Amino acid sequence: MTRGLRIVVIISLLLLISFSCKQEDRLKTDKRITIAIINPSIESLDGIISLVENGILNIPGLLLVAVCYTAAERDFVPVENYIMDDEEDLFHFERIEGDLNPDNLFENNSLSNHFRRLFSQTDGIIFLGGDDISPSVYDEKTRLITNIITPYRHYFELSFLFHLIGGSQNETHVPYLEENPDYPVIGFCLGMQTMNVASGGNMYQDIPSDIYGLKYVEDVLSLEPNQIHRNYWQNLWPDDDMITANFHQIIRIKNHSFFNELLWTENPTPYVYSSHHQAVNSYGKHMEVVATSMDGKVPEIIVHGKYKNVFGVQFHPEIPELYSEKAEPMKWNPEDSILISYHDFLNENNSLTFHKAFWNKVGQLFTGKN
Repeated sequence: MTRGLRIVVIISLLLLISFSCKQEDRLKTDKRITIAIINPSIESLDGIISLVENGILNIPGLLLVAVCYTAAERDFVPVENYIMDDEEDLFHFERIEGDLNPDNLFENNSLSNHFRRLFSQTDGIIFLGGDDISPSVYDEKTRLITNIITPYRHYFELSFLFHLIGGSQNETHVPYLEENPDYPVIGFCLGMQTMNVASGGNMYQDIPSDIYGLKYVEDVLSLEPNQIHRNYWQNLWPDDDMITANFHQIIRIKNHSFFNELLWTENPTPYVYSSHHQAVNSYGKHMEVVATSMDGKVPEIIVHGKYKNVFGVQFHPEIPELYSEKAEPMKWNPEDSILISYHDFLNENNSLTFHKAFWNKVGQLFTGKN
């Protein structure tokens, strides 16, 4: 490395450190409603902003805190640059460092103080979708079909959620939410699965083989549409013009303060955007199921029985294309000649209202209007 290049690298690092420190100082004093988004991509941040700008999520003066774990298997420099270029002052950036491994996730560790600070300085937190959790953290062997790509990301999110809500792995730990039981914790897809594993539950490592006893893609595609949780046509016929997800219906089996009748008024079995091959099996400490797939085999919404604002959904209500009338029409299988957008599909099947009502209630949750 030349002397000039070393100087550039040092200056860049100093600027990033200075930027991170300033962001942390601002977070301590900013009085806006703040929501932490854990290990986000630019696309996920854009998605939340799209919901805000289009009036789907109504939280005036919202501040999003992008929390990025340095050991996670993701390049967060684009996220940093994205936030540094933010002219609307919509974001804070938090770069978190510390050592995590499977042996120290569910106890006090080098990140515990960071977790507590973020909990005390934010009004709620969202955990996003992603890849499979390492089964070793819930004491199971790893199936050949399980796809482990981001173990350190999972370590961070599992440990953070455990610190927040507690779990059966360590009964001596006092969950942070004991100090603020109304603090919202929301998980989407992987976020819901992480919530369950962090509290002591485990997973079906593959829905087709574990739940339906199927080994072959062709047999999965012959199932009823409501039993298919992602688009398995992509396994046979990869196509960028075909969706990777599947839309299937869900059904409520229990009432809950957030998932009450208002969400289900127009359609008691709404369609949801689903893209996963794993599912919650045994439930973690205090976790309860509110909605399932139509056959009752796959949990679709879980809630915390003690902390009423802690919940996860197995589907993806955060996808902007669900709400945009300008969303691009897509193929749903290789033989489709008539294309339809996500928005139009939900609208035509009386399921758009459910999604809008979900985000309306999230806004009310954070603004205290519920």
